[in-house]
Amino acid sequence: QQSLVDNLKKYKRGAVDGLLAQKIKFPTSDTWEEMIISDLFTPISDKGHSDLTVLTIVQGTGTLPRDSVDRRISYDKSNTNTYKRVVENDFILHLRSFEGGLEIANSEGIVSPAYTILRASRKISPKFYYAYFRSYWFISNKLRIAVEGIRDGKSINMDTFWNIKIPYPSLSEQIQIAEYLQVIDLKLTNAEKTLENLMNIRSGLMQQFFI
Repeated sequence: QQSLVDNLKKYKRGAVDGLLAQKIKFPTSDTWEEMIISDLFTPISDKGHSDLTVLTIVQGTGTLPRDSVDRRISYDKSNTNTYKRVVENDFILHLRSFEGGLEIANSEGIVSPAYTILRASRKISPKFYYAYFRSYWFISNKLRIAVEGIRDGKSINMDTFWNIKIPYPSLSEQIQIAEYLQVIDLKLTNAEKTLENLMNIRSGLMQQFFI
């Protein structure tokens, strides 16, 4: 079961990068238009919403209510009026984006003012661009040109970032790719749940052996 999980993870990485680099194509694939990020997304800095839920970023998951996350994250509640409002499917350029890509807002709320919020100015499939913005292809081939500094001193040059060229496939193809990747995600999630259950059973049996 562990091998199945590992193989599905490898398959997903290969599928994501292959599709987004257009090395793998659907029969209905067409030539992709390219746009700079600023033509496709608009920066949002909507503050003064301290009544909304404070969200935190979990890499690979998106945003979650900060109080629901099982880790201690301190923040000054008196400063939440300076936090930025996000709505569902906004993209978030955060402090570790140089290594993990952008995250997505799963719900309305407020996030750290240190983050840059991107909201689509054209019709898109958020799930397609979430996969794209977190792919090795984007981080290594696109985002890297905007990264400055070394080690933990790394930051992203925003002038360069907004001028990065990214693909803009037809909306139907965006949706097709997103749905295909969702199928892989579902298989991986089910395999991981099965593995977790087997590990729990094994742990219980081992405890009984030593009673």
